[in-house]
Amino acid sequence: MSKERRNAYRVAVAGAKISAEIDGESGHAVGHALDLSLHGATICISLDQSPSFFVGETVTLSLHSTRMRPVEVIATVQARTEHERFRRFGIAFANPAVLHAKLGTGLMQFFNERAAFRAEPLVTLPVSVQVPDHEFTTTGQIRDISADGVGIVIDRRSEKALSRVREVRVEFKLPSADQQPTVLRASIRHRSRLHGDDAVYVGLLFDPDTSSDFSSQQQNIIEYVTALQGDLLQQLVVA
Repeated sequence: MSKERRNAYRVAVAGAKISAEIDGESGHAVGHALDLSLHGATICISLDQSPSFFVGETVTLSLHSTRMRPVEVIATVQARTEHERFRRFGIAFANPAVLHAKLGTGLMQFFNERAAFRAEPLVTLPVSVQVPDHEFTTTGQIRDISADGVGIVIDRRSEKALSRVREVRVEFKLPSADQQPTVLRASIRHRSRLHGDDAVYVGLLFDPDTSSDFSSQQQNIIEYVTALQGDLLQQLVVA
């Protein structure tokens, strides 16, 4: 998973007090997680442990907290930053799907504001974004979707136009021949630039109070996401 994709989901977890253990060819070290995503993490380790994990090293990362079950994943060291009293290691998970299967809803809140399962569409899903009561409309693509929100990718010029906006109207069509377009109000909760590309990831949270026929439309999304989740689990079984 590329760095920009991990950053799109990354959430700081300093208040969660998640300890981290790293085991690899270079030895063993204990530190704590600074941020987490479904695709990677940043781990801080004090220099007095003399950790020397090298970039590209395959390691086993174990995460522990009083608010979660222990989680152990195979990962790769992607980056190492030197500081006066500690080192920071950028870690990329080898198989994010396996990690997701191990997570409970309690831990999901550390990764993103949507506790519901996020799925990445298998086909391109265009999305229209409109500012309510304004003429501005732009288009993008859905990066991920869940029962309570959607992550989309738009160009940087569109994001600039939306920089002062918090509430939008989104319209997209799920890949089913008998489905009407899904039209929902949503609030912008996250924005991040995708490096090396003229694009911005925008995380949206659906607003059930101002969206027409929300329950029915949400049920259509749930059915779609459930089907994608089934495909993912099938891949895990086969693997």
